[in-house]
Amino acid sequence: MRAGPIYGVTKVWAGFTDLFAGNTVGRKQTRHGRLRPWLIGVSPLLAISLVGLFSTPAALGPMATVAWILLFDAAYQLCYSFVNIPYGSLSAAMTENATDRSRLAGARSIGGAVTGVVLSLVLSPQFEDTTVDGIRLKFTIATVILAVLALALYWVCFRSTKEVVPAGTGTVTLRTTMAMVRRNRPLIILCLGAFFLLGGSFTMNAVMMYYARDVVGGAGYFTLLFLLQTIGTIAIASVIPRVSERFGKRTSYVGLALFAVLGLVVIGLTPTGNLPMALLAFLIYGIGFGGTNAMMFSMQADTVDYGEWKTGTRAEGGSYSILSFVRKTGQGLGGFLGGAGIAAFGYVSGAPDQTEQAVQGIKIAAGWAPAVLCLVAVGAMLMYPLTAKEHAGIVQELNQRRARSARCARTACGRGCRAASCTGSRRTRAVAT
Repeated sequence: MRAGPIYGVTKVWAGFTDLFAGNTVGRKQTRHGRLRPWLIGVSPLLAISLVGLFSTPAALGPMATVAWILLFDAAYQLCYSFVNIPYGSLSAAMTENATDRSRLAGARSIGGAVTGVVLSLVLSPQFEDTTVDGIRLKFTIATVILAVLALALYWVCFRSTKEVVPAGTGTVTLRTTMAMVRRNRPLIILCLGAFFLLGGSFTMNAVMMYYARDVVGGAGYFTLLFLLQTIGTIAIASVIPRVSERFGKRTSYVGLALFAVLGLVVIGLTPTGNLPMALLAFLIYGIGFGGTNAMMFSMQADTVDYGEWKTGTRAEGGSYSILSFVRKTGQGLGGFLGGAGIAAFGYVSGAPDQTEQAVQGIKIAAGWAPAVLCLVAVGAMLMYPLTAKEHAGIVQELNQRRARSARCARTACGRGCRAASCTGSRRTRAVAT
């Protein structure tokens, strides 16, 4: 009864912590870069808050338990924002090459998909019965192990990456970030597409267990469906760089989103008890959604370059935080629509058998409704204006500006220099803004 409100409160809080982190990280240049130090500096606090969240003392009363969970979940979301925003922003700081960014996005998707399968197959079965003795200690031990592993991986990420793209000339604040967003049409359209795409995905996710149990024929099939979806995600993520280079990012995104729509339609059409058709549907959906999700992160990095070219403000963290905020909003919408959808068709929680109408409601919530939301995302992304050729031209001009700015610095133009290179640099910035 209390889990829903707690989840809702912390998700809203997480959206705002993303915005706060996005306009905090990246302001200060250090010898390790502007983003990477946050991975090492905040990840220990993230690990502590995670362990605390899954270590609620048994002796606490109901209200104290809720307060404990709220406190540690809020701390976890705050720390997570200050680790995830710099991590998600790194691709824009590591390279300006569009294909390399697609490789990074693909690797991220593969890592996330593999981790999800491992946790589902290895860790989740250990906690199927939450009534056994010592279950709280078991939760704590498992969380400590995962927290230590996370710290090691953050250290590897810190040591194996390098920020090579120079910072912009503008100061990153919430005001400058919002000004950049208002003039960054590619980012706005990307966020619009992400809102509906994630809304569709999480509508399906919210009822996926019900779909496995009441449509496919058993709750145990959930793992199989998830596994086929993950296989599709890994397969497409491994070729995302070649796909985006061959067809362009916008066309690839739209094509893969339509592939996700196809998978969702098959999910909606699958007859009750037809496991092979359901497996095929989730494989197709995994290819489509996994591909668009990877493409989204690659395209977001490109919008950072566009924002700097247009306004002079290079806000990797701010740009990524806006996308992250919108993604979480879409996730919240999807979770609400999934639950409300099956309830509207008469789904009875805990009932051994559901009515034909309730089963049809599950099919609509798992397939047809997400398909419509994904189609809206496709419509939005058809307006995405940043082509590969235009992005290459923007990167070239940004590098020319930086070279002129360096010459200006050497000739002390800040004290009244009238060099032609300085004048040209000022003129270029004036046109861009």
